[in-house]
Amino acid sequence: MFLIYLIPSAVGEPHGYWADEKNIHYHADLKVFDNNKEINLYTPENMEKNSFYHFHDGKNQENVIHFEGKKGTLGGFLATINTSSLDDCIKKQYEKKESLYHFYVNGQGSEIDLGEYIVNDLDKLLLKCGNEPPTQEQIDLVGNLACVQSKKC
Repeated sequence: MFLIYLIPSAVGEPHGYWADEKNIHYHADLKVFDNNKEINLYTPENMEKNSFYHFHDGKNQENVIHFEGKKGTLGGFLATINTSSLDDCIKKQYEKKESLYHFYVNGQGSEIDLGEYIVNDLDKLLLKCGNEPPTQEQIDLVGNLACVQSKKC
């Protein structure tokens, strides 16, 4: 599982993922690349895996993470779904002993590790695995459906 390699501290009891007790209903767009290949985490096996943060199946739901009830981290969400499609990149990262992933929030490189990043409503999240940072085209491919789900477009 992808997260076990990147964020060993994120693996454990689910209550450790929630940043606070606030009753929220947030949505965030997510796009993932392995170099220039888009990785689809929005698959039938990854729907509704956790009651607090999950993907929903349906129109205007593609790659939108739902956070319901409590704020949470991106690492907490990723720990609940199948991320095996990224295992090759993580294996290469540890063989080279250098970081091969880039994490962007709202079009900007993040200084916060993706495992610790507390997701906010309408965030546009991009994870790219590889030596090179994401291209502007990849950044622009992050969806804009979270605002539809939050009814804030």
